[in-house]
Amino acid sequence: MIQRIQSIYLLLASICVFLCYYFSFAKIYTADTFYDFNIQGIFINDKNVVSVPYRIIIPALALFSFFAIFMFKNRKAQLIINRFNTLLHIALIVFIYFSAENTTKYFLQNQDVTISYGLGFFLPVVSLAFLLLANKAIKKDEKLIKAIDRLRG
Repeated sequence: MIQRIQSIYLLLASICVFLCYYFSFAKIYTADTFYDFNIQGIFINDKNVVSVPYRIIIPALALFSFFAIFMFKNRKAQLIINRFNTLLHIALIVFIYFSAENTTKYFLQNQDVTISYGLGFFLPVVSLAFLLLANKAIKKDEKLIKAIDRLRG
């Protein structure tokens, strides 16, 4: 049913990922200025140096989580969608980290650079935790249903 605990976890995961639109992934400080790494990428010298469309990836992750809520009648499909979404979350977190690190090394070579990771970097991590909790609850439900079916038959 929709009111199960995994539905709440999936809704929270979806909200966490969607909030990445409003918070910066990282701020990159140099001696004279700072660059904001957010959903549009990193703009250095009025040039977007990260070409990955975060504006497509992040809503897709949020929609996967939201769509999985309504798959409550088919727990196996819900679990598969969540596992796929978990892998995509891990890929997003790794890509954001390496984008910030490699961009600063490549485009700001001879400058003293400090990277401060913002709330937008940690929101996918929190969302990942909610996805893992939802997977655990779905497995628990599946086990309970199998036990009930065994008692009936």
